[in-house]
Amino acid sequence: MILSLWMLTCTDAGDTEVALFKKPGVPTQKFPHGKPIFACYEGYNGQPNNYGYAAIYKESKKMTKGLLTVWPPDEQFKLWLNLCNTQDTCELSGSNVPSSGCMKFSTDPYCDSDDYESYAPLNAGKYRVCIITETWDDPSNNPTEALDWTLESCSRFTVKNIPKKHLKNVKVTVTDAFKANATSLSVTVSVPKRQPNQWLGLWRQEDFVDEGKPLPDEIAWVYTNCDGQEGDGDNVNSCSNKKGKVKRVSIDVSHADKESLNPIWTDAKPPSGIYKVCVVLQSNAPFNRYKCSDPFEV
Repeated sequence: MILSLWMLTCTDAGDTEVALFKKPGVPTQKFPHGKPIFACYEGYNGQPNNYGYAAIYKESKKMTKGLLTVWPPDEQFKLWLNLCNTQDTCELSGSNVPSSGCMKFSTDPYCDSDDYESYAPLNAGKYRVCIITETWDDPSNNPTEALDWTLESCSRFTVKNIPKKHLKNVKVTVTDAFKANATSLSVTVSVPKRQPNQWLGLWRQEDFVDEGKPLPDEIAWVYTNCDGQEGDGDNVNSCSNKKGKVKRVSIDVSHADKESLNPIWTDAKPPSGIYKVCVVLQSNAPFNRYKCSDPFEV
C-alpha cells in the first residue's frame, strides 16, 4: 500500500467515526507499551470499488497542533489493517463492508509497514489512527493504482513508555562465551514483564554508547521467546510468545546481521575482542529500553 498524499484537505466523507479501546467496550486513549490497540469505527458507508483500511501515523509537533482533517505526511506512517482486520485481500469490500467494526493492532494479526520499517508494538509517543477509503476504477479495466483517497475520520492516542524501574529487575547473564571449540554464545535472560518481539543482540564494547542511550546497529540478534529470528503462529515476522520469565538463548553466525555492507561476524566465531549482549524490549528504533550483560571476551 502506497500513501502518496501530503497535506491534502480530506474529502467530506460523511459520518464515519473512529475510537480507541484497550479491549472492546473499554475506551481509552492511553496504551501501555506492548498492549493491543483496538480501533473501532462506525457509520462507514461502503461503495462499489471502494476499499477501506485503518492506518496509524506518528504525531509530530506540527500535526498535534493541527486539524485531524488534514492528511498526515507519508514518513509518519506506521501500521495498517484493512477494515476486515487483516492485511490480506478482504472478501468484504465496497458496499459489502459493515458500517461498524474493529481492528486489533498488535503482533497478530500482522499490521506492520515493511516499506517504512515500522513494526508492532509501537514505541512510546503520540499517534493518530485514521479510517481511509481508496476509490478504484472498475476491475474490468485492470487498474493498477487507486483513483482517489478519502480521509474518513481520525482519533489521537498515546503509547506510554516502558518504565525505567522495570529494567532494574531484568538480568542478562552470559553462560558460555565461545569456550573451547564452541561456535555459539549462550545467554540467560530473566525479564519479569516480557514484551512482544523482545530480542537479544550482540555488540562490540568499543561501539557501545552510554547505557540508556539509543543502541547502535547490532552485530547479531535473536528473539528471546521464539526460535532464532523466526516468529510464531501465522505471523512469522513477529514473536508474540510471552511464556517463561527466564529464557536460555543461543546466538551463532547464522544470526549475524545479513543486511550490513560490512558484516563483522562472518566466521564461526566473531573476531577477538570485548563484547556485550543486551535484551531489547522494543520493536522499533531508537532502541533505548534495554539491559546489558557485563562485558565478556572472545
